[in-house]
Amino acid sequence: MNDTETLHTAACRYCIERYEHLHGLSQKYREQGVQCDAHHLHPRWATVGAIQVAVEGIVPAQYPSQAEICRALIEAGRTAESRATLTKYWRQGAILEATQDERVRFTEAVQAMASKPALTAEPLPYRRTILALEREELWARLKPRWRIETNYWIPFEKVELDEEVMVVQSIALREALGLEVLRGILHGRGVERAYKLWEHGSEPSCEMELSLFDPSWGMDEHYWFSEAMDWVIYNTHEGSSAIAGEWLLDTIKERWPMWAEHQYVPYTPSVTEQKRPLSEDERQREEVAFQAQIRQWHFCGAAATGKIEKMISLLTEGAEVNGTVPYGDGPTALYWGVMRGREEAVRFLLDHGAEVNARSEVGVTPLIEAVSNGHAAVTQLLLEAGADPNVRVGDSPKAHWRAGRTALGIALDSEYLPTLEEGRCRAQILAALKDAGARP
Repeated sequence: MNDTETLHTAACRYCIERYEHLHGLSQKYREQGVQCDAHHLHPRWATVGAIQVAVEGIVPAQYPSQAEICRALIEAGRTAESRATLTKYWRQGAILEATQDERVRFTEAVQAMASKPALTAEPLPYRRTILALEREELWARLKPRWRIETNYWIPFEKVELDEEVMVVQSIALREALGLEVLRGILHGRGVERAYKLWEHGSEPSCEMELSLFDPSWGMDEHYWFSEAMDWVIYNTHEGSSAIAGEWLLDTIKERWPMWAEHQYVPYTPSVTEQKRPLSEDERQREEVAFQAQIRQWHFCGAAATGKIEKMISLLTEGAEVNGTVPYGDGPTALYWGVMRGREEAVRFLLDHGAEVNARSEVGVTPLIEAVSNGHAAVTQLLLEAGADPNVRVGDSPKAHWRAGRTALGIALDSEYLPTLEEGRCRAQILAALKDAGARP
């Protein structure tokens, strides 16, 4: 590596190691029952993650000297943002100081690296962040090739393809087939790098070498494929992996004879335990249940995005106002609308009979979710609809920093809520809760 490549690699490695350190501390504190939010670890590691993405987008070959790439790296550290870092209540007080501290740490680290007379850096696996224009070009090629028409693909949308699609449990790709075997199959076909496109833009899309290729997990829906686009793997946060591409499927089946034992069956794990083939009636019932669950997912998604017309349409098709989906803290559509601050969607759901005091597995109600996210108008709506202001979240570790708290107790914690912000005003939330008789 030349000087610019070495400094760039060292900066990338700093981000990776710093992120892992902060994330590890967060996990350690949770295991010890310590509220890691007091250390602002989430804002810190989100800031480091944003910086890493910006650094990966820098191409060393475009900088003729180490001094020039050093300036570019420092500028990336100063200005890098993501959806998380743009959260408004992270941009004030102690949380802002924590995120700014991470930017200063990165700048000082880069300057220290650049000042070393003989800087060395162990090479990193190839990974490149894909910018907006290239991402759109890839989508424009991928969608017609694999008939991707909505925000979902197989198994959550029916897609008419001329070739077979295998749908397995994502974790089985690691634990049963083995990632090295899967990587070896791709390598044997001449694939050296893979693209990873996130469906909703929740994470930056990228191109990476096969050593980083891991389709065995994912927080949100994303697609894996290579430049030829003759294969694709679609991962979902429900734990499914849909695999398509004739040569890839043929080779996987040859190397993994027991793959059928790991097929993904949406929302009906009992089906995988049956010892006999399903009858036609049973298959029809499974299909009806599956389609009902998909409608409910879409209904919750419409609430989260505030699409009233879509919600109306789904209700006429059979979606249920208080129907649940097996994911996350809050299973009903009201929870998702509240979480995103969709005032009109929340009003629509309440007008159509949504259960205002529905509790999640750990005792979180829509009101607690509204307060936690600083949504003043939604908080007022829920209280007017009869939300209980004194429900206390359970002590489950899954409740994290909200464990054992009431809505007022959360609102009184200025670390999490803004002091003054249009539409998200802590003072308004406190006043509404106290008027409703809330107790800490």
